[in-house]
Amino acid sequence: MNGKVIGIALVACVLAGAYLWMGRETGRVEPSGPAARGAPTPLETTLPPVEAGSSAPPVKSVPFIEEPDPSTPSGLPVPEATDHGFRLTGRVLAEDKPVAKAVVRLCEDAGIGGQLSQMGDLRSEVLTDETGQFSFADLVPGERMMLRVLHADYAPALESGIDAAVPASLRRLIRLRPCLAVAGRVQLRDGGNADGVIVAVYDLSLQSFDPEDRLENKSLAAADGSFEVRGLGAGMKQVVAWREDLSRSYAPVFDLQQNKNDISLDLSVGRQLLGRIVGPDGATPVPKARLILRTIGRAAGASTIPSVVTAAADEKGEFRVVGLSAGAYDGWATAPGYLNSVNQTLDAGATSVTLVLRAAPRAEGQVVEAESGKPISEFTVFPTGNPDFVLEGKGRSFRVKHPEGRFSIPMSASGSYHLVVRALGRGEASVGPLGFTDGQTVADIQIKLGRGIGVIARVEAPDGKPLAGATVSLLRAAPVANDPASQLFGMMGRTMSSKFQAQTDAQGMAKLAGLRAGNYEVTVAHLQFSAPEARNIVLVDGQDHELEVFRTIAGATLKGVVLSKDGKPDAKARVALQAVSGIAQRREAATDGEGRYELTGVVPGDYRLLVMQRDGQANLFEILQAGSNGGRVVTLRAGEVLELNP
Repeated sequence: MNGKVIGIALVACVLAGAYLWMGRETGRVEPSGPAARGAPTPLETTLPPVEAGSSAPPVKSVPFIEEPDPSTPSGLPVPEATDHGFRLTGRVLAEDKPVAKAVVRLCEDAGIGGQLSQMGDLRSEVLTDETGQFSFADLVPGERMMLRVLHADYAPALESGIDAAVPASLRRLIRLRPCLAVAGRVQLRDGGNADGVIVAVYDLSLQSFDPEDRLENKSLAAADGSFEVRGLGAGMKQVVAWREDLSRSYAPVFDLQQNKNDISLDLSVGRQLLGRIVGPDGATPVPKARLILRTIGRAAGASTIPSVVTAAADEKGEFRVVGLSAGAYDGWATAPGYLNSVNQTLDAGATSVTLVLRAAPRAEGQVVEAESGKPISEFTVFPTGNPDFVLEGKGRSFRVKHPEGRFSIPMSASGSYHLVVRALGRGEASVGPLGFTDGQTVADIQIKLGRGIGVIARVEAPDGKPLAGATVSLLRAAPVANDPASQLFGMMGRTMSSKFQAQTDAQGMAKLAGLRAGNYEVTVAHLQFSAPEARNIVLVDGQDHELEVFRTIAGATLKGVVLSKDGKPDAKARVALQAVSGIAQRREAATDGEGRYELTGVVPGDYRLLVMQRDGQANLFEILQAGSNGGRVVTLRAGEVLELNP
């Protein structure tokens, strides 16, 4: 790869990362179910303690495959209902044996659409029982979630694609793999005892909003300074050591591929930083706001990347950060519903820092039925620069529950916005453009949702019998120009913002409701069969649409292996097969414990094979090439099984 290509890739990654960080406010308004809470700091983490000398048995990692539920006529899984949603259940195994007391964290997926995943707010956390089982209640359809599983004796596992609207995603079987470890010695420059020194390892490959979410595991150093941290996976790591009276020490960043035993950390007398975080009036404290410090200058160290330290303010808005090295830090405060404070240069040792959060622009109004004027109590609001481009995720969408249909949501910045609203069984509607400035509230917005348009599709197997479990997708043919996000993510962004899906039942019927008028492309996908043609339809207000029967044919199968950069099978990769002629025909699959993938029921034709994820992390270079000439082109024929060499 030449320097120009590398440069383009780096720019693309920076742009994508910048977009993922747009709008750090919470994407939930009056949530139901478990209360969201902030991610734990290193001192608060609930990871099981590490015992020196423990070892993990060899295990296999394979993708979870949902078994059909024989109790349902269609063989499709049925989600378990709870008081306020549905239940997610799962089991954690290692070498086919249950893993007890593994930490399972349910987090919001703050990524873009269904293509990128990024660790968002921690929703809930549980330990597996003696049989390795866990569960979370009250998941709401349309909310995308992630699971992170941590244990001192195994490598972390990350599961994405969880949505109560997809019943099969609510049953998870997670197989853990052997862990790696780092070991070394902590040295105190004054020669003192190292008791109480915390050594933590952060996974820099993990995409997350809060740097502390990258914490993989930690341990206490022994009196002689020796330490070992287990429960780690492969990838880029940062090792940090600190104690309340000592400065933080950062080891150089490194790529962990096998156990590492030569980490050396020197600690000296530390400093603390005291202060408070207040609201726009300069006086009212903001409870649970977060301080973010980024090391600059000498404090960053010549051989490490700029490091980030975060701390949560208490109920009085006060914070205390310990273990800082002498020097300057770039600091700012953040909190849901506010714009970030202005960045300040803060010196370690300061005791009266005040950070003032800025007032976010807000939109307030009501969503009602167009026919009767009655309030709609549950809906989702999407602030967007382009009403044809809407994305789920942190700061980009707000799920609202209010008996009178009222909403009050923050904007991520000043500017011009459209507000797009979607509600189950109702047609999409939008208002705008509306102008917002810092601290301004645009009130009395009324958005009326009509019944929308319904679409019914029937899908048959090649023998003419009803086909259950087929996915019928409608992709709205809408322009997405003049929007930074659409320009960055192109056709992939169009699909994420404009695709609507439903699965066929035992009678082969799929029903979609609440669509708005416009031109759509209809495709059908199934794990075993394929519908070779895509159909274009025009939906008109007030008229439901029943499609002609889709008769499927034998699909093609593509098999292969993904290798990591060291030539070993990548058990945490994800591939996508994208039609050369358009993005509507697209299939994805995860690799198993031996790096193998298999895509079945593919529509015959020419495709680009893209590796969208490597070692559990999004491969942005290939993602951003999805609509161009990236990947490997393959031709698939009906009924063919094609196996590619890596």
